[in-house]
Amino acid sequence: MSENDMVDPEIKNLLDRFGIDHEFGFLLKDPLIKLSEKYHLWHELVDDLPQLIQCKNFDQKIKNLPLIDTNQIRTYRELRLAHLLLSTIASGYIWADGPQKPKLLLPKQIAIPLYEVSQAVGLKPIICHASACLANYQTVNQISGHQRFKADDMKLIAARFIKHRGNEWFFLVAAQVCYIYLVEYELAPAHIAILIACHHLKLSENTLITIRNSLLNASDTMKRMNENLPPEVFYRDLRVFLSGVELEPQQLSGASAAQSSSLHLIDAFLGIKHSGSEAIFLAEQCAYMPKEHCDFIEWVRLRRAQIMDFRHDKYYNEAIDALKLIRSQHFALVSL
Repeated sequence: MSENDMVDPEIKNLLDRFGIDHEFGFLLKDPLIKLSEKYHLWHELVDDLPQLIQCKNFDQKIKNLPLIDTNQIRTYRELRLAHLLLSTIASGYIWADGPQKPKLLLPKQIAIPLYEVSQAVGLKPIICHASACLANYQTVNQISGHQRFKADDMKLIAARFIKHRGNEWFFLVAAQVCYIYLVEYELAPAHIAILIACHHLKLSENTLITIRNSLLNASDTMKRMNENLPPEVFYRDLRVFLSGVELEPQQLSGASAAQSSSLHLIDAFLGIKHSGSEAIFLAEQCAYMPKEHCDFIEWVRLRRAQIMDFRHDKYYNEAIDALKLIRSQHFALVSL
C-alpha cells in the first residue's frame, strides 16, 4: 500500500467494510484468547481435549457440563472466540471414537450455545477455516517492527485434538500461508493491491507482481508442513476431526482450504472460472466464510469486470502459474 493510499479515507472505509486489516489481511488481528470467567468450563474442555480423547473420558465430561447461556458474549471478537471453542468441542465430541463411530447427536449443552453463537457471528455451526485458521493463534515469541509472521512464533487457542506438535503446526502453517498469500513482501497484503486496483478501476505496475510474489511466498511456506506434521499423523489421527456431517437436518462441510477467502479472492481478480462439480463445491464453501469476506470477493468480481483486460500482461501468466503451484501443493497434501 502506498503512502497516499494509507491516508485515503475511501481505502480505509473499504478495509473496514470488508473486515480486512491492512497488515494481517483476512486474519483476525490479535484474536481474543479468553472469554469471561462464566465460560471457563469451555476453555477447560478445549485445553484438556487431547487427553480426554486419548483416555476416552470426553463423554463423561460433556455429560457433566452445564448448559451455559451466551448472554455475556456480545462483541465480534467474543463471538469469534466462542465459535472457535464450541466448534472445537463439537468436533471432538462427534469424532472422539474414530471415523467409523461418529456420534449422531450433539448434547444440548454444546448444540444450543453453538447454534446461538453461529447465528450471531454469521458462521456455520461447525469447525471451519474462518475459526480454526483465521482466528486461532496467539503469540509465543514477541513480534516487532517488520518481522515476518511465522508459525514458529505462534501457538493455537483451540482445535487441538491430538498430542502431537503436528496438530498445532497444521493450523499455524495454514494461518501463515493465509497471511503470506496477501502480503507484498513483509509490508502490504496483496489483496490490498487488489482492493486498490478495483477501487481505482486500473492496475498499478506492481499489482500482478504482488499477487505472484505472495503466492510464491505461500508456496514456500506450504513446503514446511511436513517439518512437524508427518502425512501418516495427519491421515490417521487429525483429519477426522476436520470432517463435516452429512446427516439431516443439516449437512455441513468440515474445515477445508476450499473455504479460504484468499484463494477465492485471487480467483475472482484473475478471472479464474471453475466448472462442473468443482464450481458447485467451491460456491458452497463461500457460505463458510465470514460474510464481509464474501461481500469483498463479490465486489472484486464486479469491479474487476470494469478494468481493462490485463490477461496479456506477462505477469498475469506468472500469477496464474503461481496459483496453480499452490493448488497442486494443497492437492498433494490432502490426496495421499
